[in-house]
Amino acid sequence: MVILFSKQKSKCEKELAKILGKYGGNFISDKILNNMGEKFNIVSFYKKADVSIEKGVAVFLDKNLRFKDQKLPIGIVGICEENDKTALEIFKKSHNSVITCGINNKNTVTLSSISQDTLFATLQRSVYDINGNLLEPCELKIKLTENFSPFSVICSVIILLYHGIIPEEF
Repeated sequence: MVILFSKQKSKCEKELAKILGKYGGNFISDKILNNMGEKFNIVSFYKKADVSIEKGVAVFLDKNLRFKDQKLPIGIVGICEENDKTALEIFKKSHNSVITCGINNKNTVTLSSISQDTLFATLQRSVYDINGNLLEPCELKIKLTENFSPFSVICSVIILLYHGIIPEEF
């Protein structure tokens, strides 16, 4: 399960749904149900919500204070930008592990290079996937078919790796 916390109709939410849908993700929001695959579900929340799942990923797509009191169960892996203080505090209070993403080497996943049709994303540190398998640091070359935002691309890489999928094309 992938939980997106975002503004309604955000560009990043749409991009993530499109990218992850290509790899078997079903996108569910208050107005959309997109059955594209059977590998994992993506659910969007636009306000604070009661979350009670055992395993999954929570992604904060915008730095909005409306989620500042959001609670998450232990077992959720958090994904956010390195400077999203609200999301980092939520993950810390909920005792969740966090995968940060950005462009500097302090992040778990970085965007090391990007061009018109290719990007390189680097997993800087070992992390565990949803099945408990250890993912070693690596660099992934991904073919771009559209002009997605860097954050959407990095989040997609993390989510797919977490679900045991090696991305090759977005």
